[in-house]
Amino acid sequence: MLGRRLVVLFTALAAFVGCSVTRDITYDTMAIQRVYARPLTGSLHVATFVDARRTHAPSALLFGGDRETELGERSVCVNAETHYPAEQVAAQVTKLAAAHLERRGLFRGPVTTGARVRSDYVLTGLLRALYGVQETSSEAQVGAAFGLIGALATFGATAKARIHIVLGDLRLLDANGHELSRLPDVAVDFQGELEADAYCWAIYEHTNAKLRQAVEQLAVTLERTMVGGRAEPAVVPPQLAQPLPATPQRRFRHLRR
Repeated sequence: MLGRRLVVLFTALAAFVGCSVTRDITYDTMAIQRVYARPLTGSLHVATFVDARRTHAPSALLFGGDRETELGERSVCVNAETHYPAEQVAAQVTKLAAAHLERRGLFRGPVTTGARVRSDYVLTGLLRALYGVQETSSEAQVGAAFGLIGALATFGATAKARIHIVLGDLRLLDANGHELSRLPDVAVDFQGELEADAYCWAIYEHTNAKLRQAVEQLAVTLERTMVGGRAEPAVVPPQLAQPLPATPQRRFRHLRR
């Protein structure tokens, strides 16, 4: 939490001194806890998610404008597309998902993405929404008006935010491209107070943090589908402790028994 607060602060200070800032979609995948003591199934390739965000009506606010804009009669901060690397949003989300799944330890070998390599399974899906909006903070803006000292003095100001992330049309395929299972959509919909800054960079960091929650949901859903909650866990994750109907194991021929 402190680390994310410092990132927000340093990004705001960069804006204050006039640096050009581009935001990557990222979070610390090395902090993801290993769940499985050993791999329980075959290798996985995550195909680059199809970017379907333009079909999500509220996301129109993110395209074509800058990170501070108007929503109704309110001044808001958004994770505007203009500050992401061009045409790389879906690819960056996919790489995070692959790294996250690999860290949890269910699959044999590295979880790959990008150009297709030979693997036992392939995961496909759509990035339906990666939407962050936060009311501007008058407290943070007043502080910034007094320069660096003022910005530091108002560090920690909060404002109302909504973050909506959806990964949909998720399908697990075998090595030959035959569908094995359709997974339910993964969605995170947060509404509440979050730390704000005067320059509308904080919403990017908050969206990254909620994306981590969405990918964690994806990981748990995929693991339940493939091993039915039966595992040799390095730790017992509470999400897997709940009994669930097992997917017929005959469909997953690479599962170790």
